[in-house]
Order: sequence, then structure tokens, then C-alpha cells
Amino acid sequence: MLNGVSMEVDQGEFVAIMGPSGCGKSILLNILGLLDNPSAGEYLLLDKAVGSLKGKDRTQYRKGNIGFVFQSFNLIDELNVFENVELPLIYLQIKASERKKMVIDILRRMNISLRAGHFPQRLSGGQQQRVAIARAVVANPKLILADEPTGNIDSKNGADDSAHRSRQGGYHGDHGHPLPTRRRLRPPQGGPVRRKNRHGRKSVFIVTGS
Repeated sequence: MLNGVSMEVDQGEFVAIMGPSGCGKSILLNILGLLDNPSAGEYLLLDKAVGSLKGKDRTQYRKGNIGFVFQSFNLIDELNVFENVELPLIYLQIKASERKKMVIDILRRMNISLRAGHFPQRLSGGQQQRVAIARAVVANPKLILADEPTGNIDSKNGADDSAHRSRQGGYHGDHGHPLPTRRRLRPPQGGPVRRKNRHGRKSVFIVTGS
């Protein structure tokens, strides 16, 4: 449950949502990512009221606007690394030649190019998380939602990734890795959610532990 949450996030801002288990972090993340609707209140994303959108409309609005990094990765076992990362570009109907360039570039930047033909079961936890991050950012979404995005990456590579993605407008995580967020939020428990974001550079939400 969430109650009395009211905030506005500027373009290009990094925000960490912190708190113990059960405080509502995942609920807030799901609402921000248009996976769920708030039971009350208002949610504006890119100057559009999205809090009451129906399922198909939420899905359509997520395309190209929101990138997810799930704590459990949510990679598709039947697809290899390249195909998993390519998937959001297919949904956006980007031409195959352009998709190939974009996927190759992000795999190189995430230092996982050599695993492009591997399936998720053959990857370590850290490698799977790199693939999940690559998939979330490959389409250059305006909003990135990340659930402990560097939790399974070793300290050296996590720090390197965070520094690199920082320069590129990417993500940051906790677990000993850099988290230079402007704000850290600890949501109260209870009900409505309100949040606004404006056009421009991407904003990043990171869910971390307490």
C-alpha cells in the first residue's frame, strides 16, 4: 500500500527509492512503469495523464518511453543474448539493419559482446543482469526504472558500468556501487500516487534496500 505520495521528477534526474521490504517500493515502481494503475490520485508522464489508462493503452505508451531493469532479470530463455536485447526494438518496428547496429553497440558498451549468441541459462547472474540492463536502455527510453540494477555485478565491473552509464545518461545502483542520485525517497505505506515528468533527457528511478 502507498499513501500520500506526491512528487515531481525533473528531466534527467536520478532518484533512488529506498526502504525496507514491504514499504511499497515495488508497488510504486509498478505504477510508475504503467504495469498497474493507482487506486486514486493522478500520474502524469511526459505531460500526459496516464494513471487511468487501460491495459492496451498502457502497453502502447510504455513502448519507447520506459525501460525496465528487473531484479529477477526476466530474460526469455528461448532467446539468446542478442535476441533478448533486440526484442524492444522489434516492438518499436525499427528496421533490422538499424536494430543490429543498436544491439551490437549496447552489448559492446555493457562489455558482454562475446556472449551475444549465448542463452540465459549459460550466463552468470552478473552477465544476465548486464543483458537486462542492455535491453532496458537499448531503445534510449525517456524513463528507466531499475530494481537494484547492479546487485549481481561484481564491484569492479559494477563501478565501471555505473561510471560509463552516468556519462551516457544511464543507470546507477547500490550494493557498493556509485549511486550519485540527486534525491533518495523513502515512500510511506498507504494509497494514492502522484508523479510528474517533463519532456527532455531521460529520468532514472532506482529501487534499493533500506
